[in-house]
Amino acid sequence: RFRTWHRFRNADRHKPLVILIGGASGVGKTSVSVALANQLRISRLESTDSIRQIMRLMIAPDLIPALHASSYTAWKVAGAVSVDDKNPVISAFREQAMRVGVGVKAIISRALEENDSVIIDGVHLLPDLIDLKSFEDDAIFIWVNLHIEDSKQYAERFKKRSKEATKRSAHRYIENIDAILEIQKHILSIGKAHKIRAYENTDFEETAQNLLTYILDRLHKVPV
Repeated sequence: RFRTWHRFRNADRHKPLVILIGGASGVGKTSVSVALANQLRISRLESTDSIRQIMRLMIAPDLIPALHASSYTAWKVAGAVSVDDKNPVISAFREQAMRVGVGVKAIISRALEENDSVIIDGVHLLPDLIDLKSFEDDAIFIWVNLHIEDSKQYAERFKKRSKEATKRSAHRYIENIDAILEIQKHILSIGKAHKIRAYENTDFEETAQNLLTYILDRLHKVPV
C-alpha cells in the first residue's frame, strides 16, 4: 500500500483524488477527514458546512428558508416545507442539500482545474443530488459514509464534542436526535442504492485506518 501511494504521488500525470465523506451531524466526519488529509498529504480540505455558511451570506432567508437552519431543524423553518410533505424532516434536508450541492460541484471543479486532490466532508453529500458524471474522466472519486447506530452512544458523542467546542451545545443536538437519526437513515439508504461504502465510526482510529486502507486498495487498481 505504501508503494501504491508512492507511485500515485510521484506519477508525472496522475488524476487528482477526490474523497467525499458523508454522514449525519456528529458522526465524526471532520475528524476523520483531517486524519486522512494528514496521512495522504492532501492540503485541500473542504466542508459542506462552510459552503452553506457562504451561501447564507449571499442568499436571503426569504428566498431559501431551509438554507438558514441546521440540517436537522430546517423542517421547522416557516416556508421550508409544504403542508403536503409526508416527511418534512427529509424534504427540508434534501432541499438544503440540493442547494449546497451546487457549491460542492464548484469546489470539485476548481480543484480539478488546479490538478489538486481534495477531501470534502459533510451531511449534504447525497449522490442522487450531486451529479459527478461530468468530472468522472478527470479525477479518481472515492465516496464513503460514516454512521453511528447506537442512539445513546450518539448522544454521548455530542456531549463530548460540546466540551471540546464550547459554542456547539450538546443540548440542541440531543433535543433533535430523532431528526438526526432520520437523516442518517436517509443518507445510508441513498448511499446503499448508489453502492457507497458505509463505516460505523465507533472507534476513530479504527475508522481512519479502515478508510485509508480502502482508499489505497482502490488506488492500487487505478493505472497511473
